[in-house]
Amino acid sequence: MEGRIRERKLLAETVVREIRNQVRAGKQPDRSELQTMSELVAVYLPQFVEKLRQLYPSISDDNILFCILTRLHFTPKEIAVALGISQQVVSNRRKRLNLCLFKKTAGTMRFAYNIHHLA
Repeated sequence: MEGRIRERKLLAETVVREIRNQVRAGKQPDRSELQTMSELVAVYLPQFVEKLRQLYPSISDDNILFCILTRLHFTPKEIAVALGISQQVVSNRRKRLNLCLFKKTAGTMRFAYNIHHLA
């Protein structure tokens, strides 16, 4: 239960709400805003990034950010805008990360489920 409370507080943070509003308007947020959001995740959900690194030791910072956006309920379209990539790249990355992190080849929707239930 405590994890859900922390996640709700994180989702209510101004920078997270601002990023969500920007991407919904089709605008890519600044890298500094995404970095601030990542730092907040480390505060509110410290086990999340730790668990990602444990499951996939060579995971890149970009892939961690991708997982963070997924964990914060950004849609694939919103993730594409936030990271300046195509929706097809988002789909491919979800499949690849699902295999690397969870050793599963299930569809991309399963990736979001796995990320939401991680730590």
